[in-house]
Amino acid sequence: MRDIAAGSQTAALTARQDNHVLAALQRLDGLCRETGRRVSLLAVTSEYAEAARKLSRHTLGEAVDGYRSTLASIQRMGLGRLMEQFIRKR
Repeated sequence: MRDIAAGSQTAALTARQDNHVLAALQRLDGLCRETGRRVSLLAVTSEYAEAARKLSRHTLGEAVDGYRSTLASIQRMGLGRLMEQFIRKR
């Protein structure tokens, strides 16, 4: 009760919600360690909710997989090699 009186809302969480929040924060911490990107739990849930609304019946994972399957892989090539390929295909 003292926490709520002091303005903290964490005491209002159920034990299950508290565990979920801690697990989510641990996942975000792992993401930060792997990628260097620091993202807040609020930013993650807001972005997810917006994406889920746009995706309708598809999951975010399905959307990412679909997007990645359309990306082209381009490798840098020297001008000499490029010209050789061009001449061969003419």
